[in-house]
Amino acid sequence: MAANTYVLVRTVLPPSVWWYRKEHLDGVEVLRHPPMALSTMGGWHVRKPEDEVLDTVVAEQFVQLDWSRTTLIDRTSPIGWLSWDGSFYGCASEQHDFMARMMIHIEPDLLEGAGWVRVIRPSDDRGGLWAIGRRKIGNAMTYIRLSDAQRAWLLDHGHTLMEND
Repeated sequence: MAANTYVLVRTVLPPSVWWYRKEHLDGVEVLRHPPMALSTMGGWHVRKPEDEVLDTVVAEQFVQLDWSRTTLIDRTSPIGWLSWDGSFYGCASEQHDFMARMMIHIEPDLLEGAGWVRVIRPSDDRGGLWAIGRRKIGNAMTYIRLSDAQRAWLLDHGHTLMEND
C-alpha cells in the first residue's frame, strides 16, 4: 500500500481537530476525511484560511494515525463505549463504529461480542439507552451479561438496569 500525507487540522467551522489526507483535485489542495463507514469513501474539506495545521505525518492508512489527538474522543460525552473493566471512551453521537475502528482497532461487532457496552443515549428521565453484545451458544443467541465494573459505571451515571442485566 502506498504512503499518503495526512494533516492534523483544527477547523473553525465545524469546530474540531481531525486527521485529513492531503490530495489534489483539479489543481486545488483538498483534504479528504476518512470514511465513517467501510462502505463510503469519506468526504472532502476544502482548507480555509482560518484552519490551522497542527501536524503532518506520512502513513499508509487512516487507522495508523493517532486519533487520541483529535476530537473523536470526547471525554465529556455521556455517549461512547464501556469496556469490560469499566473504562469509558466517550465519542460524538453516532460515532461508535468509527471510533471502534480508528481508536480501538476492532470492528464494532467484535467489540460487542467481547462484552463492550455501546452507550447510545445519556441517562435522563428515561433512564438512558445502552446496548450489549450477543454471543452464539449452541444454536441460540444469548446476551452477554454485564461485568460488575460495567454495572457500577452504568448505575453511577444514572442508567436504569433490569434485575437480570
